[in-house]
Amino acid sequence: MAKFSRHSSNSVPRTERKPRSSDFGPHSTPEDFESFFELSRDLLTIVNADGRILHANRTACEILEYKLSELVGKPVLDLHPPELRAEAETLF
Repeated sequence: MAKFSRHSSNSVPRTERKPRSSDFGPHSTPEDFESFFELSRDLLTIVNADGRILHANRTACEILEYKLSELVGKPVLDLHPPELRAEAETLF
């Protein structure tokens, strides 16, 4: 939920919000991306061209109930239920 604060010289409320991925631009730093990646509530993975997981965020580990060391190197398609794997393969 947005928080509102009142600027002392203006009576119009100002919305304060958390950064969004669209906020990152040409002046963003690697630390900005790392914070976004690690603090996201979405399950995020970085996958190489062979479809193997290179890195996953904390949320991915929690949702999937894996340690990061167990996910790294695993084929990303292995995370999909067998009945949905063929559909997922079309996306990669």
